[in-house]
This record gives sequence, C-alpha cells and structure tokens, in this order.
Amino acid sequence: MNSVILDTGPCLNFLSVGQGNLMHETLKIKYGQLYVPREVATEIADKSADSQKFAKASKIFGAFVRDSMIDVLESDAENDFELVQAIREVSPLPPAELLIRRRKDLGEIMVVAHAIKLRDHGYNVRLVIDDRGGQALAERHGFEVVSTVRILATAASLGLVDYSDMKMIYERLRPSDGSEPMDNGLPHWDSTDLSNKRLYK
Repeated sequence: MNSVILDTGPCLNFLSVGQGNLMHETLKIKYGQLYVPREVATEIADKSADSQKFAKASKIFGAFVRDSMIDVLESDAENDFELVQAIREVSPLPPAELLIRRRKDLGEIMVVAHAIKLRDHGYNVRLVIDDRGGQALAERHGFEVVSTVRILATAASLGLVDYSDMKMIYERLRPSDGSEPMDNGLPHWDSTDLSNKRLYK
C-alpha cells in the first residue's frame, strides 16, 4: 500500500494559506493515504494557538481528520512493541522518555519511527518533511523525502494549479517583499522550479 507521513512544517504551510485541499489532493494522487503521528497533530494545535500566522491551521486540520482525509497515528510507548523498536532505531532516548519531552525534533523522530513500522508491514512510505535535519534523518533510514516545494511542483505537473495561481500561493508562503514567511527555510520563488512555466500543464 502506498502512503505518506507528514511532519508539522508542511502541514502548517498549506493549511495556514488555505491550500490544504491542494496538499491533500496532490499527495493522495501521487503517494496514497496521508498520515500524521499524534505528536505532529499536537504540534499543529500548539503552533496554531501560539502564532497568528498559523491560527487557521488547527481547525482545518481537525476537519481533515474527521473526514478521514488524514489519519492520525497513535504512539503507545508501553504496548506497541513494533513502534518502540522503531523509535529505538531512530533516537538514543528511551521511547517512554522521548514521548513525554517537548523536543524540537520530536515530530521528525516520530514521523520516521512510524514510517519504519509501516514499512515493516509492507507499506511503500514517503515522508513529507521540510526541516533539513529531519530530511537527513529520514534519508539515513532509507526513505524518500518530499518537501513543500516538491508538493507544489507535483501539483503543477498534475495540472491541479496554473502558473498565476501558483505564484499567488507561493507569495503567501514566501512573500517577496521581505515580510515574515510561513517557513523561513522556503527558498525564493526565482530559485525554485515553480518559476518555470514549462512545468505547468
């Protein structure tokens, strides 16, 4: 079964600018069912409460979960032996201790751990991560990584969005006037493939 597990950053990017449906449709067509670990769901809620720019994300995310557009993967560090083993492959911290700490990289660790568990059950899993450390962690464990920009490029190649709309979407994600972006790690428009009109159907 094809599937994709998402980290917090890309979810916040798309949901906060009203492009959750574009994210979902693109990933569903290209990679299958969408999942997030419970820790990522919690981070989305926390960041939505803490930052005005992400204020819309939690409500929209909740609707996606209710409609089964995104499935939440629960993390049981006491009874889920397979997940515990996967966490031990990814992190040096004991699984029970890891899950009660508010580590900055907890979301990425759990994305990779759940991916290992699903892969062991025969799933073909891709991981949606923008954080470079998280991407490196995923790649060390043999997973293909998809970024926010790659999702947008895939949406363009699938004919889900045209050039002018893409430019408006990206302007909201990474404003060209120097105002605060949704994600500080997103590259400038001109340095992405998104600025190439040949990408669009």
